[in-house]
Amino acid sequence: MRLRIFLLYLLIFGCSKDSIPDPSPVKLLTPTNGNNCESAIPVNLIESKVNFSWVKSENTDKYELVVKNSSQNKIYTEELDGSDIENDIQNIYYNMVLLTSETYTWHVLSKSISSPVSTQSDVWQFYLEGNVEPDYIPQPSNLNYPENESTLSLEESDLIKFSWSSKDEDNNVDYYHFYLGQEIENLLKIGDEIKQSTYEQKLEINKIYYWKIMTFDTQGNSSDSGINKFYTVP
Repeated sequence: MRLRIFLLYLLIFGCSKDSIPDPSPVKLLTPTNGNNCESAIPVNLIESKVNFSWVKSENTDKYELVVKNSSQNKIYTEELDGSDIENDIQNIYYNMVLLTSETYTWHVLSKSISSPVSTQSDVWQFYLEGNVEPDYIPQPSNLNYPENESTLSLEESDLIKFSWSSKDEDNNVDYYHFYLGQEIENLLKIGDEIKQSTYEQKLEINKIYYWKIMTFDTQGNSSDSGINKFYTVP
C-alpha cells in the first residue's frame, strides 16, 4: 500500500514542471515624475527628442514603452528588444521625438517569451517645454555699388546712389548704418538707422573713398560688411 502511495506521489509531483515566473516591473529613471524635461534635445521649433530610461527587470525578454500625450489623448508605443535599444549592464535607454509644449505620461511593460503575463511599471508624468526660436546674427551685407576698386565718373552728377543687399536666417533685419570716408581708419557714419538698402551721397572728384555697411536686426545683433574702396574722376 505504501509503495502505491509513493508511486502516485512521484507520478503527480515528480513529472510536474517548474512554475514559470512572471516578468518583474521595471524601475523608471528618466524623465522623472513631474519633470519639465529640460534635458530634451530640440529637433525643430515644435519637436524635441526625449531620452527615456529605466532599470532592467528580471525574467524579461522585451519591453513595451508606452507614452501618452495627455491633452491630445494620443498614445505612442514602441516594443523593444535587445536589437532596438541602447543599453548597458543595468539600464535601458530609448529616444523618442515628441511635440513640445505638451504634457505626457509614460510607463513600461515588461514581457517574457515564457509567460503570457505583461507586468506594468509605475506611471510617471512630465511636461515637454517648448523650444525657443533661435536668434541668428544677420549676415554681413554685400556691397553692390560702388564695387571694390572701381572708378566712378562724376561727369554727369556728383550724387551717387550706394546700394547693398543683406540676408538674415530669421528674416528680422531692422536697419543699417552707412559709413563713408577718405581714410580707411576714419570712416564717418553718414547714414543712421536706414531702413532701405540704398543711400544717396554727394562725392568730390579725384578722391579715394572707403565705405561699409553695418546691419542690425530687431534683437540688436549686428554685422560688419567689410570695407570697399573706389575712386572718383571727372
